Formats: sequence, C-alpha cells, structure tokens
Amino acid sequence: QINVSIEGGYHPIRGRQNGLSILVDRAQLIMTINIDYQLSLGFQPENLDITTMDESDFRYGFFTGSVRFCGRDVTLRFDWGWIPLIDFAICLSDIGRNLSETETGIEEFTFTESDDTISFKRFNDLLQIEASTSDQIVYTTSSEFQNAVVNFCNRVFLDAMSRYPDLRKDKWFGKNYETVVNP
Repeated sequence: QINVSIEGGYHPIRGRQNGLSILVDRAQLIMTINIDYQLSLGFQPENLDITTMDESDFRYGFFTGSVRFCGRDVTLRFDWGWIPLIDFAICLSDIGRNLSETETGIEEFTFTESDDTISFKRFNDLLQIEASTSDQIVYTTSSEFQNAVVNFCNRVFLDAMSRYPDLRKDKWFGKNYETVVNP
C-alpha cells in the first residue's frame, strides 16, 4: 500500500511494495511520460495490397514493432518486435478516452499473441501503469498520459502513411485514422 498525497488529501494506491506505506509528495509524481515504439520492418507482409487490407491485417500482422512506456525513472519495455502498432495505437486511444471520462477507473490491454497485460489505473489525477511482465510501475498524471497517447498515436499513423502512401485509400485505416488522430 502506498499513500499518495493528492491535492491536500491522501489516496491509497496498491503496488508491489509488500505492504510498505509511503507518503509521496504530489510534486514528485508530476512527470512526463513518453510512449515510444520501434518498427520491425522484417515482419511486414510482402505482396500485400495496402489499399484493400481488412481489419485483421491491421490487428495481427501489419506495421509491427516494440513499445516502451518511459516514466521519470522507470521504463516498461515490450521489446518483442511483433506488436501490431496501429492496433496498439487504436486500443491505447480507447483506453485513454475511457480513463478520461472517469475519476477512478481501471483499463487493461491484453496482448493478442500472449497472456501478457498492461494495466492502467486512474485515481483522481494520478495514473499508474503496470505490466504483467515487470515489477516496475510507471506513475504519471492523467493529463500527461493523455498527451503521451495522442503523441504516440499521431506518430504511429503518420509514420505508417509516410512509409505506405496508399494507406489512406484503405477504408478501415482511413476510418480509424479519423477517429484516433483527428477525433
């Protein structure tokens, strides 16, 4: 149990600290988070008509790579090279939108090719990000997380379009581009 000071009050946050109780100053929690990716070009399907791909092509095998959540002193790494980055960006955008609509909530992302998960827990303005693959926890504010999600989604979609200019002609991609990047 960690007791975190938020706007003059204390809010309990469960972590993997074995019952240790710590009072954390709010100023220590306000930090920038960066969500980054690295593209794995070796996994891209060959001879695929970019303009006629369907949802399963985007969700399972196109534009794959690795993802990192970088906090002030902690980085959660998913350096597998097979994460479908467009699908991940869409899911992350949904998670960010859902968490922005509540004061307290939990959202979870489960990777398609494994049972590994990323949990996003919001307590007022504080956001805690945990992975089933790590004992580390990234803390940030809800607004910093929202900014990082928008930045990540923009970079993924724009990178995909710069590498595959005909991608905008694909109906599924175009619909999601408008929803995620230009809501």
